[in-house]
Amino acid sequence: MACSTHAATSSSGALRDLETSGATPEQTQSMRYIDAYLGYWRYYHLQLGGSGLAQDQRWQMVAYGRERLMQLAEGLYRRFGVAGPVEDFQVERKLERHPDWVDASDMALHQIATIWRAQGLSFPLEQLAEGW
Repeated sequence: MACSTHAATSSSGALRDLETSGATPEQTQSMRYIDAYLGYWRYYHLQLGGSGLAQDQRWQMVAYGRERLMQLAEGLYRRFGVAGPVEDFQVERKLERHPDWVDASDMALHQIATIWRAQGLSFPLEQLAEGW
């Protein structure tokens, strides 16, 4: 989806998930991009938490950020015996582009964190709240 004021009108995974979670096609057509994305994000994380997949000990959630991604890659290199250095992750903080999205995003993060914690699941709220 391109970043725009309103949600994309074409069929996509995000729109499909919004409609699966109860939004009508008319509602998705008039949503702001951030509202459509957060609806999709909430639905995805509710499904992930409720499915039991997040309880699998082999499963790992990694919040975006250079240091965390580098540590994950280095661990995978060691685990699978890959020789050579890990390629550097290039990250760019873009939070300043859409300051109006921060409050909506913060609310969604806290909602999902509360639900996951009520289920006994770990949720990286502080790392995700960094706003990458």
